[in-house]
Amino acid sequence: MNRIEKFKVALRVLRISPEFFFLEARRRIMGKSYQFNGIEISDSSNFGVMYELKKRAKRFQLIVGKNGYYLVDKKWNIKLFSPSFVLLGPILYEDLLDLKAYKLSESEIRNKRVLDVGAYLGETPIAFSLMGAKWVVTYEPVFFNIVRKNLFINRIKNVEVFPCGLWEKDGYRWVKEEAGNTGQHAGELRIKVKSWLSLLKKRSFDLAKVDCEGCERGLLKVPNKILSRIPLWLIAIHGDELALIKKFKNAGFINKMIYSGLEKTFRFEKRKISRKNDR
Repeated sequence: MNRIEKFKVALRVLRISPEFFFLEARRRIMGKSYQFNGIEISDSSNFGVMYELKKRAKRFQLIVGKNGYYLVDKKWNIKLFSPSFVLLGPILYEDLLDLKAYKLSESEIRNKRVLDVGAYLGETPIAFSLMGAKWVVTYEPVFFNIVRKNLFINRIKNVEVFPCGLWEKDGYRWVKEEAGNTGQHAGELRIKVKSWLSLLKKRSFDLAKVDCEGCERGLLKVPNKILSRIPLWLIAIHGDELALIKKFKNAGFINKMIYSGLEKTFRFEKRKISRKNDR
């Protein structure tokens, strides 16, 4: 973030809450943490989440519980549990409860069979369900118990949760647990993974959303014929995107970059073959 962007954010914070502005300014100058709305703001991550909450106060409300935090969404009349305040950040930054990062219309979701790889806290499978998906199969190797809790809290019945990730083959991987991007780097957390190929051979889907901190690279090993069984893919690509773009192109897809944040998200849509009438 350059100086101009930082200045614009400072002005927005000042308009939202002068008290918040001055407390944050003091933290940045003196390095002193502070309490705001019951949350200790000690670094830029905590500040960023609180800033998003204050900016969208008409829609979102935060409830501090004994064992964590509840993000109440007044639009969908749901609430999401998170064991950590910072973990709420990606949900707010990327408008995941509206699937805005994926630029999907409700007509593309309604009555569709959805594969959701990388459910995080459960916000995207819940969003797919609320937007009319027929059913959702989701994979989440780290926060799967939280996903299940949030599905239960919000009475979502058409989501099936698998407590593992997807990769080139069945087995285990060692990853680092990080807020918002667990799995992107090697670390001490052991997660179970299943083969992309075995899943795509067994089950049929109309739509796949993939945000799994690198597991999308396992799709490079899937035969094009199997890959093309799903007509629409939405993939957040971590790292070099050229190999996957080439892979999907060879499998008969057209691509479009639809979101550029910490990583780029691409829409891969199967080409429609026009058939000319015989004369």
